Amino acid sequence: YTATQYALFSSLAAVPRTFINASAGYIVAETGWFLFFIICFFLALPGMLLLSKIAPWHGDRVA
Repeated sequence: YTATQYALFSSLAAVPRTFINASAGYIVAETGWFLFFIICFFLALPGMLLLSKIAPWHGDRVA
């Protein structure tokens, strides 16, 4: 189950990279690099917040 989940999620993570490559140049030309990186930051923020919630980095758990 875990291996299947890992394979599906890693494949799903590659999807935006495939579609954004074609349009990133256009977005940068229209908005500029600074605004482009600000937009990318805010788009990544929900995932980073979720990662801190579900990642197994808590020191209070013993294996």
